[in-house]
Amino acid sequence: MVTVTTTTALTVARTGRPFGRALQVIIAAMCVVAAGYPSFVAHPITLLAPVPLLVALVLLDEGRITRPIWIALSGALVTWTTLLYLAMDGTATGLGHSLAMYAPFAALAFRIKRPEQIAIAVAIGTSMLLCIRMLTSFVRAGVEWAPWQIYEGNDMSARLNALLPVVLVGFLAVPRDRRWLRGLLLALIATGIVCVVLAQQRAGLGLLVALIVLGLVRTNWRWLIVIVAAAAAAWLMASDSIVSVLERVRLVGFTPSNASRPEIWDVAIENLRRSSWLGVGPGNSADALREVGNVHAHNNLVQTALEAGWPGALAGAGLTVYVIILAARLLWRDGHNTLWALSLLAYLGFSMISSPIVRPDFSLVLVLVIMVGRERVGTRGDPCDP
Repeated sequence: MVTVTTTTALTVARTGRPFGRALQVIIAAMCVVAAGYPSFVAHPITLLAPVPLLVALVLLDEGRITRPIWIALSGALVTWTTLLYLAMDGTATGLGHSLAMYAPFAALAFRIKRPEQIAIAVAIGTSMLLCIRMLTSFVRAGVEWAPWQIYEGNDMSARLNALLPVVLVGFLAVPRDRRWLRGLLLALIATGIVCVVLAQQRAGLGLLVALIVLGLVRTNWRWLIVIVAAAAAAWLMASDSIVSVLERVRLVGFTPSNASRPEIWDVAIENLRRSSWLGVGPGNSADALREVGNVHAHNNLVQTALEAGWPGALAGAGLTVYVIILAARLLWRDGHNTLWALSLLAYLGFSMISSPIVRPDFSLVLVLVIMVGRERVGTRGDPCDP
């Protein structure tokens, strides 16, 4: 209910009319899925839900096809993956997972009427749910938790890093006389930053610092320093010393129990060399990486290549280059475009050390931000900025 209320208030503030009831339901469902909650019930829901949700979004927001190439590319990958499944020793579950990886990107063929408002609404609702999920995990783990005790802490931190810049766009778009809504969004941003800090994940913290520094350099929103300083001060006050802080984020005195990223990539590439065109087959990456104790390759490009051979590698590389170019064009334009670029860069940064493409619920957020970015780089000026 909080998500729907905030969504409606934001839409009224920006467009003069709220979302329809059906679209509110779809947006709320997107928030629940993007925050990973269905995995607690049945993981297949997390894998399969993004596609029907995107289909419903396109239909309800009067989407029309403007870039059919995305349907062709997504369809080609789905077809190639299916052929691999038929030709190799795979499982139906693995096939379903692999198909779910590529299918959401077919939505990029469509242009919807209100991509920015919808993306902001999903970012706000998802961030709220992620903060609730993370704060609950912190309370259950107790005061002296270790980073690996927080289930999916790295993944949740990465999602918040990608979502918080979009929430900030929403905050800046709300009129100053709506103080309660501005206060709610500012509190959400601060809580999100605190959650990323408390999760104590090196990747999440590193990306957060990089995004904040780049954001400050590009925008001069100096008040963000106050939020960051408050989060850092709260963390330091809860720690005995700087050394203990570094130890908790595993930068000092840490011996990894699992294989490092380069070791994982070496094993994945070695498997790819044995069958460069076919890869190991859909859903078989866990077996291929068994010797290093991982189920995915911790890199989008390596993951797609490992499962689908060189066609998959080209798909992964193409998506990465496309997002890099879009982020660069947004940064070039300044204004709120910087924040949308930061969201894309957060995903890119995480995709270098993990495999978010195996999580269609994460891809759901990426697709929405790309839709907004395309509209903004295709419009002269920055009409959405106040």
